[in-house]
Amino acid sequence: MALQTAPARDDIEGQAATEPLLAVFGSVLRAYDLEGDDLTDAIRIVRSALHGFISLEGSEGFKLERDLDATFDRLISSLDTVLTQWRRDALDLSP
Repeated sequence: MALQTAPARDDIEGQAATEPLLAVFGSVLRAYDLEGDDLTDAIRIVRSALHGFISLEGSEGFKLERDLDATFDRLISSLDTVLTQWRRDALDLSP
């Protein structure tokens, strides 16, 4: 929960605490050949999806009869599909 909200730019201690986490996220997502704005957007999307799922699970926000692990696996698979396709879609300028 400590890193739920990104630290302010002038929060030196907070920024230092987030650097290792962002380095891991960046390393993983660079495997999808993402950089610059694409990498920033991907980090935000993955972080939001994971945070949302975990927050809902933690507050017992999922009530439907479905195995949560199966849904989480599908979430990860969906993110992988989107990130795999991301650069290909950015290069395809056809309508």
